[in-house]
Amino acid sequence: MVKTIIKLTDGTVIEIDGSTNETQKILALYVDKEKFEKAEALTKTVTENAIEDGTTHPKIQSALMWAKSQIKQYAQPCGTPGCKFNKADKGSAACETPNPRADDDDVKQENHEAYHPFWNFYCMRFVRTAYGAPADYAKAEDMYQTLSKSGEISTINEIPLGALIFWHWSVYGHIGIYLGDGNVIHTGVNPDRKKIGVRESPLTEITDVLDGYNHYEKGGARTSYLGWAHSPEKWLK
Repeated sequence: MVKTIIKLTDGTVIEIDGSTNETQKILALYVDKEKFEKAEALTKTVTENAIEDGTTHPKIQSALMWAKSQIKQYAQPCGTPGCKFNKADKGSAACETPNPRADDDDVKQENHEAYHPFWNFYCMRFVRTAYGAPADYAKAEDMYQTLSKSGEISTINEIPLGALIFWHWSVYGHIGIYLGDGNVIHTGVNPDRKKIGVRESPLTEITDVLDGYNHYEKGGARTSYLGWAHSPEKWLK
């Protein structure tokens, strides 16, 4: 369950069960417009992503730990014992059946090494793997559209650890995991830099790069950055 607390400029505190966006829609109907707009900056969302003592949810902690372990790794982890891409049982054994295995598009675009697919272009798989989540969304754009329609996307600046960050990019979209201090861990979308692997980047830097891909004017009215969402409740179970 998501609970949103709004503190208005006159000191009134309103608490509503629902996402920030849902709450804003409700308050817009009943609260003085000028007072409400000034109050938006004070909006804070409290969810089950945080434990009562203020610590981060253990599932988020483990997701962040795993994601950080992949920094500079350019190939997705392999399930074959003894393969050099199997971090739990790394060796020099030949790997003829990597799991996951590069698909036809990966092979065509040379987005693999010995059929081990690179993380490049696999941002949605990276994020759901970090959380141990099911493959409900084929691409980041699909997840963004679902969460947007249910009012779960926020653009307020107070982004919590482990939040899912979304950008517009082509028909695929882009997603990363928030690390705090304005930084996001994510995979790449530039085929020329695919061997850089998973990286930690400032949110603003990713936005600038994707603004370029989307042909948006820097500092203009449009932006690639779409906002963030808390991890779905079922991801935290």
